[in-house]
Amino acid sequence: MQYFFTKNHSNKQKNIKEYDVFRVVPLESLTKDHLMKFAKVLDAKYVEKLFNTDCSYCAITYRSGSNSPWSTKTKDILDSCLSYTAYQIERFKLYELPKNKNKHSFYYDQMTETFLPSLLAIKKYLNSKKIHKKQPYKTIPINKIKNANIDMGLAMSKSEIDYLVGIYKALKRNPTDVELMMFSQINSEHCRHKIFNSTFFIDGKKKNKSLFAMIKSTYRNNHDVISAYKDNSSIIKGKTINELVITKNLKYKNVKSPENYIIKAETHNHPTAISPYSGAATGSGGEIRDEGATGRGSSPKVGFCGYTLSNLNIPRYKKKWEMNSSSYPSRIKTSYEIIIDAPIGAARYNNEFGRPNIFGFFRTFEQKIDNDSSLVKLGYHKPIMIAG
Repeated sequence: MQYFFTKNHSNKQKNIKEYDVFRVVPLESLTKDHLMKFAKVLDAKYVEKLFNTDCSYCAITYRSGSNSPWSTKTKDILDSCLSYTAYQIERFKLYELPKNKNKHSFYYDQMTETFLPSLLAIKKYLNSKKIHKKQPYKTIPINKIKNANIDMGLAMSKSEIDYLVGIYKALKRNPTDVELMMFSQINSEHCRHKIFNSTFFIDGKKKNKSLFAMIKSTYRNNHDVISAYKDNSSIIKGKTINELVITKNLKYKNVKSPENYIIKAETHNHPTAISPYSGAATGSGGEIRDEGATGRGSSPKVGFCGYTLSNLNIPRYKKKWEMNSSSYPSRIKTSYEIIIDAPIGAARYNNEFGRPNIFGFFRTFEQKIDNDSSLVKLGYHKPIMIAG
């Protein structure tokens, strides 16, 4: 049994109706009282019949086999309002078009969403009894790691593949697709963990310190640093303050306590380029998690974020230096889309933890340079998103 609640949306394209569809899959039939409460909290209409035989349909759904962020948050809210938890809920966008007129282009986030082009594809998706199905992992034969590297788009080098072949031969077992994916992602664009401690050369001369050791050397003589490169954020010495605490007897009491400061900054560049709102939000969320997991735990206080982008090209407000801007590949968002959505995503994630985003920055730069032989294009099409 599954139930649908719909909410109309305006669509600029003619003859297209757009709906938010909330799909609820309970363990047992819902009562009328439950249906009314679901509809009220979701601000949506309960519908017994989702499709019209005189129309064509397509849809955009959440891609992953796990709960979407929307689903997780919404279920928390609904659970407290309904006093009923035995259900799953997910949201998707449904487009209703005139019969046999389903050849329209729809924009969606290919990183997190899937496009269902027909009513048949939508019904196949809805016929799944579970909304969030567990995705089984696959075993990859050792002699097929090279093929998996290409098929899965892992971008591993020959030396990395040779390394993995040696490791799994020593372990006397085959790797899984999850393990190969995790290994490739260790070298993500804001970690580089595989190279930080490798042998480091400058101008062909081997250095005594690795790249990571060189970075660490900057704090060695600073006695105000309590912790660095041990946790996921640093700790610097603070002062002893009077702190209001609750005792075991549930009484308020002032105690003298050393209050240290935790500082953290990290980038979330590629995710913000692909999906600005959620990419910047999880950039802020990731560093909140790192601070909270440092030492014996911390309290989030204030945050910041910053963005470095190519030309904004604001519609009807282009500047002289933007008139000859470079185009963008379809797989990433423009600087204008990023600066509209990303700051809101980062600020919202901060606010949900009761932590205000109190300052930040953004800058733009894009330039074309004519060399004798070629045209060099400089800019930040792949943005820098920093959260701290």
